[in-house]
Amino acid sequence: MKIFLTYCSGQKDDSLEKSNEKVTPDRLYTSKRIQKFIRACKEAGAFWAIFSDEYGVWFPGERRKWYDKPPDAVTPAEFEQLVSRAEKSLEKYEVFFYGDTGDPKFHQVYRDLIGRLKDAGIKITLFNDFDDIPSLANEKGDVYSPQSGVLFLTICSFRKAEEGFPYYNKVDTTCARYLSNRCDQLISRRKEVFNTLIQGKVFFDKANQKDHPYNLNLVRGRDFGGSEEGYYLPALWRYEGRFYQSLNVRGKKAVLNSGHHFLILSGLYGIITPVDPVQLYSIPLYDDDLVQRIWRDNDFLTNVLFDYVRSQGVRRIFDFTGIYYYRDLINWQRFKGMVEESGIECDILHVFSPVGAGDNALPAFGESIAQQLIHYTEEQLYSIVPEESIGNVYFRAIYGAREGLTSDFPTGEPMIALEKITDPDAKKILASADRATIHSYRNPNNPPDAGSSLIWHYGKGLEKLLHQEITCKVGDQLRRAYGGSIPQSVRYRPREEGRLWKPFWYSHQVSAKQITLGQWARLPDGLIEYPENPFAIKLRQLLGQNSSGRFIEVMKKCSSVEEIRNEAVHPKVISFEKGMEERKKIVPTINAIIGLIYPESS
Repeated sequence: MKIFLTYCSGQKDDSLEKSNEKVTPDRLYTSKRIQKFIRACKEAGAFWAIFSDEYGVWFPGERRKWYDKPPDAVTPAEFEQLVSRAEKSLEKYEVFFYGDTGDPKFHQVYRDLIGRLKDAGIKITLFNDFDDIPSLANEKGDVYSPQSGVLFLTICSFRKAEEGFPYYNKVDTTCARYLSNRCDQLISRRKEVFNTLIQGKVFFDKANQKDHPYNLNLVRGRDFGGSEEGYYLPALWRYEGRFYQSLNVRGKKAVLNSGHHFLILSGLYGIITPVDPVQLYSIPLYDDDLVQRIWRDNDFLTNVLFDYVRSQGVRRIFDFTGIYYYRDLINWQRFKGMVEESGIECDILHVFSPVGAGDNALPAFGESIAQQLIHYTEEQLYSIVPEESIGNVYFRAIYGAREGLTSDFPTGEPMIALEKITDPDAKKILASADRATIHSYRNPNNPPDAGSSLIWHYGKGLEKLLHQEITCKVGDQLRRAYGGSIPQSVRYRPREEGRLWKPFWYSHQVSAKQITLGQWARLPDGLIEYPENPFAIKLRQLLGQNSSGRFIEVMKKCSSVEEIRNEAVHPKVISFEKGMEERKKIVPTINAIIGLIYPESS
C-alpha cells in the first residue's frame, strides 16, 4: 500500500492562530508546495499525508489546532518521539517522500527522519517532481486477485487503524467484484446496522457506541448507499486487533499476493474482502444482539457465503472465525446442506487452537496463517485432513474443539431442539437458557449459585412451552365444548377440584397463571381422583385420548425435571459445574417432551 508524504511548512492559515478550531492539514498549510502536492495526490487518487514537526505523520482526515513549531525547535527527545510515532504510522506503507535534497528548506530533521525510517525497514523513495505522482501511484504493488479454490474466513477486530483517505473505489468492493446480485441486499443490511447505531441501540459494556470516538466521523457514504464523503482504508489494513497483529505487515502482504481467497466477517459491513474500502467504526457484535440478528435473519450471510463459494469455485473453507458469536453468523449446518444439495464440491475445516479458545485463539490463528498456511500451495491446503495439527492450530470437520482441550463450548453438550419449537415465546426462553449456559461456560468468575440459575432457566422455559402448547390449546377446546360458559353444577365444586380445570379454562386471559412443573407431574393422578367432576372427565379425554396419550407421557417426564429443578433452586445452592452435570439430564428430557408435543417434527 503506497502513501505520498511531504514535510510541513511555516506558511499556515494565520486566521486560525487564536482560534481553538481544529482543521485538516489541507486547510492549515497554505504554502504553494504543500497545496500543489495535495492537489496532485488527489488528482491521482493517491494516499497522502504531511509530516508535521509538532504532530508527526498527519493524515488528511485528522483535525488539529494551529501550531508554530519550526524544525530547529525540535529537541533530540522530541525527535525520538516523532520517529517512534512515524514508524508505527507508516509501517504498513511503501512511502514516496517529496522533497528536494538540494533545497535549503529541506531541513536536517527530515533527512535524519528518512534515514531512521529506512533503518526500521520502511521502504522510502525520494522524488522531487509533482508530475511523477500519477506514474508512481499506478505502479503495480500488492494485488489481491484470488484464483485458487481455497478460502480463509476470519473476523474483523475492535482495534483499528484510525487514518483514512477520501477515496471510495467501488471497483475494489466485494459487491462489484464478486456479489453484484447481492449488492442491494448487502447495502440494505448495512443501512439497518448503521441506523441501529445512530438510534443508540448498540452497546459495549453498557457504553453506547453511538458516542465511541471511532464513530464520530462515520458517514452515510456509498458503502451504505448514501452520497456523503467519508475516509476509507482497505479492510486488511484497517483492522489491527490480536489476529491482525500476529498476521503482521508481512503476513498481510502475503494474504494479498497468495492467490487464495480471504473474507472477513464484520458487524457493520457483513462480509468483505481484504481490499474493501472501510470507514473507521466501532460496532461490537454479541450473541443474539440486534446486530447479529440483522445479519443472521433468514440466514442472510449463509446465503451470501454460499453464492461466493459457488461463483468463485471455492472447494475448501478454513474457518478461522474463532469467536462463537461471529462464527454463528454463518449457519454452518445449513451451509453444508446447501453444498450437498447443489452438487458442488466444497468442504469446511473449522480451526481451533490448544493454547486458547475464542479471543485467546486469535493470535495463534494469525501466526499460523502468516508463518505457514498462506504460503502453502492449493494442493498442500487440500491435503490437510480433519484432526491434523499444524503449529499451534488443529483442524476439525465438526463445529467444536477436541474433548479435553480449551473450548468456547464442548461439542458433546446437549442443546435444546429449538428448530422443532413453533411457539415464539417458549422458543425465546429456551434459546436464552442455552445462550446463558454458553456464556457461563466461558465466564471464569461465575457466582456460587450459577448452576441454580441455569437449572431454573430451563425449568421456566419448559413451563412456558407447556402453557403455550398444552394448557392454552386444551383450554380452548374445553371452552368450546361448554359453549364458553361454566355450568352451574361445576362452578361451585369444592376448591380442590377447581384447581384441576381453572388453569385450563382461564388460560386465554393475559393474567393467567402457568401450571408449575410439580402440578404437571401430579396432574395424571389428580384427573382420576375426582371421577364425578365433569371437567376432570373432559380433561382426561382431551389430555389422554385426543392426544393419543402423548400429553400424559409429557406429564410423567415433568416429574424428573421438577425433581432436579427443586433441588437446585430451593434446598441447595449449586455451582455451575454441578449445574452442567444436571443439565445433561434436563436437556434430553426437555427434548423428549418437545418431540411429544411436536410429533410431526420428530
